[in-house]
Amino acid sequence: MPIGPGLPPGEIAPIAPLGSKTDTGIDVDYAPQSDFDNELVAGVDEFLDMFGETITYYPNGSESRQILAIVDRNPPEKLDNAPYGVAPLLVITVANNSITGIKSDQVDTGLDKVELAVRIGQAVQQRMFTDIISQDAGMLKLEVR
Repeated sequence: MPIGPGLPPGEIAPIAPLGSKTDTGIDVDYAPQSDFDNELVAGVDEFLDMFGETITYYPNGSESRQILAIVDRNPPEKLDNAPYGVAPLLVITVANNSITGIKSDQVDTGLDKVELAVRIGQAVQQRMFTDIISQDAGMLKLEVR
């Protein structure tokens, strides 16, 4: 029986040992627990292929790698603990797995970085993760400053 994407509708994936591979090549970082989780995981790659852009992820103490991310570029916002400081606020959404995205339990806010264009058309810059905004079985949303 397949685990994760490719399951027949209504079929729940069995729990597989973390770190193993599914028959579709998906890394088992999160063992889906419901039909809803299966659907979230199944649509991630297609969603990122349609709306994502390539960025470089620099995990603290590990080699960098390129991943797909949906990048929301927001106007500058006030910095915490800096009454007159402002900085661009970026929110990135990536696959919640360690192969094609970033696994939520691997994020080291304040130390992990990404390299991306803060404004479309500008040169890329390295920016730091400041917070995990949300996560589910399929995707992870991170604040970048």
